[in-house]
Amino acid sequence: MIVPAGRLQNPQGLVPSTDRRRLYVSDYGYGLALIDLNSGAVSRPESDAATMLDGIDGLVRYRDGFIAIQNGTNPRRILYLALSNDGRRIASATGLESGHPEWGEPTLGVVRGNQFLYVADAQWERYGAAGAPTEAGPTRPTAIRALALAGRGL
Repeated sequence: MIVPAGRLQNPQGLVPSTDRRRLYVSDYGYGLALIDLNSGAVSRPESDAATMLDGIDGLVRYRDGFIAIQNGTNPRRILYLALSNDGRRIASATGLESGHPEWGEPTLGVVRGNQFLYVADAQWERYGAAGAPTEAGPTRPTAIRALALAGRGL
């Protein structure tokens, strides 16, 4: 075990550092966590970006940082978080998309070439404890959106 049970509140996305010594974890309530894989120590990366880092659901490596789906904010948004050279700080945050009218609750994604493909509506409101459907009505078709990454200066 690297991190004892209960140390993180609601871990979501996992991304290893390029040197494989640390693990970045998006924890919905705690924020962005940085785990030392040798010691198991959990810390928060410092941040030069004037933005909150909690409420992140999906986290994906892209170039020298991450694409973060932040569905715990209003409006919900997708950010690019650039890392410092040593990987211990968030150097900057760039908004990629925010409050899209076709979104429900955006969630997990993947980089494919110069596009970020992601689930645009997790429909969490339709499910309760242990995944049981609620009375919120029938599910909607699941939209997968593509966000162009080229030409954004990332």
